[in-house]
Amino acid sequence: MELHGFNYHFQEENQGENGDLNLLKEEQWLGQTIVGYLVEAQSENWQISLVFVSSETPLKFMIRKLEKAPTLEKAQQYNKLSEKTAMVLKNNYQGFLN
Repeated sequence: MELHGFNYHFQEENQGENGDLNLLKEEQWLGQTIVGYLVEAQSENWQISLVFVSSETPLKFMIRKLEKAPTLEKAQQYNKLSEKTAMVLKNNYQGFLN
């Protein structure tokens, strides 16, 4: 059974560009980071962010804003879950790059 309108030869026709995977190279240092979280009060909400700090160069860091939560308790719960997820993804990311 074939789907109408589905291009079964997509990969053969579109090979991609050389720079498509540059993002992985640019963010490779994220595989060697310490992950924390940041909660900031913002007009009746709490902004939740993940903080990635390089274990080799502590002044190299990145903050990724994730979500807003209505209460501090919800923000802290969300942060803990996000931090655990980031740790799991970091391990998978390291395996992918090696």
